[in-house]
Amino acid sequence: MALNLDLESYLTPIKLATAALVVSAIALTRRRDPYEDIPTVGSSNPIWSYIDGFRFLSAAPHQKEGIFRIPTPIGWIVVLAGTKHIDELRTKRGEELSASAAMRQVTSGDYTFGAEIFDKPYNVPLVRTKLTRYIGAFFDNTRDEVMLTCDELLPSETDSNWKAVSTHSVCQLITGRAANRSYITDPSIYRDPGYLRVMMSFAKSAIQGGTILRFFPDFVKPIIAPIVTNVPASINTATRYLSKTIESRMKNYEKYGSDYPEKEDDMLSWFIDLVDQEDRNLRHLIMCILHVNAAAINTTSMSMYAALNALASHPEYIEPLREEIQSVVADYGWSKVSMGRMQKLDSFLMEAMRFCPPTVLTSPRLAMVDYVFSNGIRLPKDALVAVPTIARHMDDEVFPNAKTFDGFRFCKPQSATDDRGDSVNRAGTSASSKLTTLSSDYLLFGLGEHACPGRFFAANLIKLTISHMLMTYDIKLDPTCPPSGRYVTADFQPSPKDVLLFRKKETV
Repeated sequence: MALNLDLESYLTPIKLATAALVVSAIALTRRRDPYEDIPTVGSSNPIWSYIDGFRFLSAAPHQKEGIFRIPTPIGWIVVLAGTKHIDELRTKRGEELSASAAMRQVTSGDYTFGAEIFDKPYNVPLVRTKLTRYIGAFFDNTRDEVMLTCDELLPSETDSNWKAVSTHSVCQLITGRAANRSYITDPSIYRDPGYLRVMMSFAKSAIQGGTILRFFPDFVKPIIAPIVTNVPASINTATRYLSKTIESRMKNYEKYGSDYPEKEDDMLSWFIDLVDQEDRNLRHLIMCILHVNAAAINTTSMSMYAALNALASHPEYIEPLREEIQSVVADYGWSKVSMGRMQKLDSFLMEAMRFCPPTVLTSPRLAMVDYVFSNGIRLPKDALVAVPTIARHMDDEVFPNAKTFDGFRFCKPQSATDDRGDSVNRAGTSASSKLTTLSSDYLLFGLGEHACPGRFFAANLIKLTISHMLMTYDIKLDPTCPPSGRYVTADFQPSPKDVLLFRKKETV
């Protein structure tokens, strides 16, 4: 039987498949780049563009206004430069440009901080409203914890000997203890070194691990996450410290409701009252405490670190600051009110943090929709956008002589105003001289409705700590070990070798 081969019938499907592949390849190469409207800063070379991008972010800007993108190993970041664009970002609501979604993406939050923290961010309204209202009520306890921690870590006897102290470690411990005294009122917990270690390390591990996780596809992240972060270990350790207290309080809540005899008035109780019934469980409440510590300890301690290094580097400000503190306390005592009256201290802290912000990029937002800026540039959905902190803070058009440290820059009288009603050099009295002020120029606490909800609590703690140290200790640089912290990619990293010299101040 003869076998008839219709070669064309076999070749036709192959030809069609080949043609389809060719057409698909051409289509892919010609597919519109969603970022094509946005210029890349610096070199177009893939390697040099990384260097140029971060050189821009960590130095005074060459481009005063504009929108551009910089490459990172985990994708493009769109950077907004100039007042016009920063103001536009400030006014946008989360439905268009979301801060929470940006944090969730940047930190691989579902696998680090926990999806439930982003789905139901109970900590935000608690910190923004109730904790802020309680600053005055908590003031004496906060001051007591600052003083006790300083007594343990810094020289306790008045003599001529200076003691070298790890700057960042001191700042972390003071912040951790003082903040947690408001979070959970049991001193056997908030003063325990093991508890403090897990609270201090959780944020760093989650953020670093989250960055690594972004290199992996979603389906393997649950497997990789326990390897590249210590989040599971942190949860287990926190459970060991908190389970007994949380379970006891939940039993009281179930028995008496939100008002029961001898109820503790702290953040843990507030969480138990606030969360939905399905979230009123041990793991979720522990994640709430871990997350509120992560938000507080890292940035607050970094700001203290910057302030102490600035004091030691510019000792000419120490006596004027002491005089102001002494005068204000004589009139108002040690109180929340007195903290608000220390304008020179406020200004000095602002200047210290202007020079050394925690990150070179701030106010990250994720585009929830395709968004068109007022200048016509299109931001594609799922794009990450941020503002350059140091470039803005070191701009002479925003802060005259920006590279010169001027500790009282923000408490000088205003001389003129611009078309927004702000002082020309953005440094004046009243609201503009407050550490917690939000503006398009001073970017420490972010922008708009998504600004740091705990900034008032943090500012109070920073001012309280620095004012106590100024009135209790002499501080100076160690000439053999100048501060050597630096920015690693976008975040400031203190050197573990950084020390300052302290001695107990002589009383007059």
